[in-house]
Amino acid sequence: MVNVVGKRSRPVPVLLTADMMQAMDGLQDTRSRCGVPQHNPFVFALPGAKGHLNFFNVLRRVSVKAQLKKPHLLTTTRMRKHLATMAQVTELWQNPLPYHMGQAHYHLMLSSLAGQCMTVKPYF
Repeated sequence: MVNVVGKRSRPVPVLLTADMMQAMDGLQDTRSRCGVPQHNPFVFALPGAKGHLNFFNVLRRVSVKAQLKKPHLLTTTRMRKHLATMAQVTELWQNPLPYHMGQAHYHLMLSSLAGQCMTVKPYF
């Protein structure tokens, strides 16, 4: 697990599999050969710059090149919300909460994990 900076500078945990860690180690090992400055703190850094890949711009280009019917509907916000919803559905399907506990605790935990406040996705 690693923490990344989320909204309001809150740490957001990211769970990584062994394969992902190996890939990240490979990225780290090849940075200097690709011209990424040593002081650039970003994982997906740009060669010769202090910047990084902008996922929004990459997603936009890919959605247009894929000739989607409505590429404007594929956004990082919608992807994040979809991920949170699918995580809720999967978790609740595998481990239903007792009725008397309600789902408030689970929503708070999941929204915190996603770096959001609880009001972003209060109900499924």
